[in-house]
Amino acid sequence: TLDAGRIGIAAQALGIAQAAFEAAAEYACDRKTFGRRIIDHQAIGFMLADMETEIMAARMLTYRAAWMKSCGKRHSKESAMAKLMASEVANKAAKNAIQVFGGNGYVTEYPVERFYRDAKITEIYEGTSEIQRVVIAASIAPSDAWPQLASRTQELLDSRYVRCTAASLQARRGAKHVCPCRARSPGQEVSLLPHAHWR
Repeated sequence: TLDAGRIGIAAQALGIAQAAFEAAAEYACDRKTFGRRIIDHQAIGFMLADMETEIMAARMLTYRAAWMKSCGKRHSKESAMAKLMASEVANKAAKNAIQVFGGNGYVTEYPVERFYRDAKITEIYEGTSEIQRVVIAASIAPSDAWPQLASRTQELLDSRYVRCTAASLQARRGAKHVCPCRARSPGQEVSLLPHAHWR
């Protein structure tokens, strides 16, 4: 399900964020400017402090969602929170890691440019960050729009388009299927060619 998948994406995002942080921290401890390690410059030190704090917060949300799933509890909101937080933290951590590396962050000799590319997809699949916010908002204060949306979704699922598409898939396997668009009488079975249309 999407709820379970979002926990996996959150864990993936955490791995990217942690790798970006560790690479940035190591580089900041080794690289020196003006006779000092760059981690000793307050701007860099604060950036790394924020990265580690946000990664830990995202990790706790992910652990909570995973725990609720393992207990068989409903976890739609928690999974959405974990994915939202972890994916955005991963993108921020990768971006800041490049900032710590400076120009070296752009070259393939260092890993952070890949972390930046890898992080972006975690905000997209299994539901974008905007969708996660929709899920979380709906759990906080359900509005009158949600029952209407659910009703419309059910109508689409019951529509001829969906049923005919299912019939088409079965027809490709040589199956017989009752199709409301082509059956001449209730319950009549007809052999179908692949087809799908809206009504």
